[in-house]
Amino acid sequence: MKKKKIIIIGVLVAIIVALISYPLIRGAIIKKKTYEYLNTKECYSKQIESIKVKHSYLNLILNYDEWNIEVKFHIDNNVKYDFTYKNKEIIFRGINDSENEKDYIQQKEDKFNNGELCSPPEGTNIDTKIIEPMKSTSKILIKGYSSFYIDEPELIIKGTITDKKVIDEIVEIMSELIVPTGEYFNCDGNAHYLEMYNADGKLIDTIFVWDKNQAAAIPKSVHSGCTKMSLTTKNANELHSIITQNSN
Repeated sequence: MKKKKIIIIGVLVAIIVALISYPLIRGAIIKKKTYEYLNTKECYSKQIESIKVKHSYLNLILNYDEWNIEVKFHIDNNVKYDFTYKNKEIIFRGINDSENEKDYIQQKEDKFNNGELCSPPEGTNIDTKIIEPMKSTSKILIKGYSSFYIDEPELIIKGTITDKKVIDEIVEIMSELIVPTGEYFNCDGNAHYLEMYNADGKLIDTIFVWDKNQAAAIPKSVHSGCTKMSLTTKNANELHSIITQNSN
């Protein structure tokens, strides 16, 4: 009797372990397959903010989708793209967004389905006359506001860059700025100011940089108002990584 009880307990433990481990092991495989699927849509790992894979035994019993996959992209991090895994395939189900209009959601879904969501923005490259003076930069001051929660936030120095290799990386990123076709206006406040100085201490230019999710920047010599130029997702990530690493 005692032996039978031990066998029953052992079987129950094995079942519980299997139920717990299956979503974890299988989920990791499905996450990898999701990355591979997104690559076919021109969306690569640096452009993906997060992939969350969730499993539901209840859905399986009720004949709903067993796997729910939620993807966020850096270029569009407020929007959740929903997928599932069925018949050994990743399937795009649509966008989970209750805040935006149907036309906007449809536009995003079409861009994803056509492989255009993560592709570089359309437009022309920044004028080389703007970039040339930047190449003589010997120091960059990183500035930002002390706080956005007071009436008159103070613009303070948050870091200094003097490494020529890093400065050249920033200039290279600026040289790949895209001037979007048509009207492109956004007056959201930028997050960082990069003041570029030459060896004599003369201010060459100031780069206004928006947060990483908006992937945008503009030299003051081009425009100091609302107009922004687009960064590719890869360049936006690299630029913000440089700013973070060199800020206090």
